Amino acid sequence: MIRKLTREDVPVLVDVCMDFHGDSVLSQFTFDKNKALYILDEIIEHEMVFAYGAFHKDQLIGGLVAEAKSHLFLDVLFAEDIGFFIKSDRRGGLNAKRLVNKFNLWCADLGVDVTQISVDAGISNERTCGFLGYMGYKDTGSLMTIGL
Repeated sequence: MIRKLTREDVPVLVDVCMDFHGDSVLSQFTFDKNKALYILDEIIEHEMVFAYGAFHKDQLIGGLVAEAKSHLFLDVLFAEDIGFFIKSDRRGGLNAKRLVNKFNLWCADLGVDVTQISVDAGISNERTCGFLGYMGYKDTGSLMTIGL
């Protein structure tokens, strides 16, 4: 099941984020749980924030949090993910597809001009890019990083 997340979901959402973080290329850095709790609690119910979770037997197993905003320099409404994550033992199913479909519908309803989901966690990046390509997304470049 996919449903809109609320403030009540934030503590469990942060736990799922921490699980994802532990598998990511950023795992060498400390996850600041208090900061994550504060930020997600502040933004999760904002009208320009997409925050939906995937649930299995009433347990949150993944989520997609994104925001829509005016582009800094262009006259377009731009939506980009803040975080897109599925618990390690639940990856590979339909949850990601359902979350992305819901995100795409939300973007269409808002009149978003450009929608972007970043793939940079180092967790099956090639597979995730293939999946997003299947969902209609195009690879528009690379994220180059120093410090990892």
